[in-house]
Amino acid sequence: MTTLTAMFALLISGLSLRVTEEGQLTNRFSTAIEQLGSEKPDTRVGAIYALGELALDSDEDRPVITDLLIDFVRAKTQMDGAQADPAKICREGDATPRDVVAALRLLLFDLTDAQRVHRADLRQACLKEVDLPGADLTCVDMDGAVVYASIFVGASFARASLPDAQLEGSEFNEADFTGALVNDAYLGTAENTDVATADLRGANLRDADFSRASFAGVDLSGADLTRTVLTGADMRDVVIGGGSLPTYVDDARNLPQGVEGTLSRAPVPPHRGCPGRSASPPGCPKTETPVLGWLDCWLEKWS
Repeated sequence: MTTLTAMFALLISGLSLRVTEEGQLTNRFSTAIEQLGSEKPDTRVGAIYALGELALDSDEDRPVITDLLIDFVRAKTQMDGAQADPAKICREGDATPRDVVAALRLLLFDLTDAQRVHRADLRQACLKEVDLPGADLTCVDMDGAVVYASIFVGASFARASLPDAQLEGSEFNEADFTGALVNDAYLGTAENTDVATADLRGANLRDADFSRASFAGVDLSGADLTRTVLTGADMRDVVIGGGSLPTYVDDARNLPQGVEGTLSRAPVPPHRGCPGRSASPPGCPKTETPVLGWLDCWLEKWS
């Protein structure tokens, strides 16, 4: 009887502790969500880091908070696809807000495992003057995005999707683009513009697909272009730092003088290892306004 009583007391104690912990998590979540809607930038930044701490403390809620932060970034940075020149609007607009940068730092440094399960969606995003050296953007979806005057030195874009992206005037030294899809991307200066080129010195471009990409004036010194697909790419005034280009250059235009490449056509490298992003957590319907939809669903859950 004494043993049973002790076991029952331990069980009650454990359940009470669990209820207390869940209550604390609920309070932290509710407070952070309330502060996320503040008009003060410092308060929003604090709320984002509070959500990050909550995500690290709760394995169950980490993917949910990760998706919430992704939706927050997307809502703050997405450009209107109907605009005539979104890249120009991004270049001439304000720098990326501090709260968005804070969310990106959490997603691309601290929550990378969860972010990879729920693939980051940054399509048509405008990232201006963002400093994220060494960030993990593995499998990120940045179709049509504009990255301007930013620093991604040593960052990983492995198996990322960047078709039609415009990577202007940004530093990608030592960045890893292994297996990335970067077809039709714009990395160099176009005619009649004075936009600075991207810096890809020492970058790993192995197996990446840069079909029809513009490299005009880009510095590729020391870059690894093994099996890189450059079909139809514009290589005008590219700085290659050597006389050999061990890659596929079928129909590539304006190769630097003295540079030779293979003439055998290679299939586009397989884009593998990037799971799709979940549309919504169990019991949470899709919504036209992602951030508000997440809040409504999860405030109801926590209440």
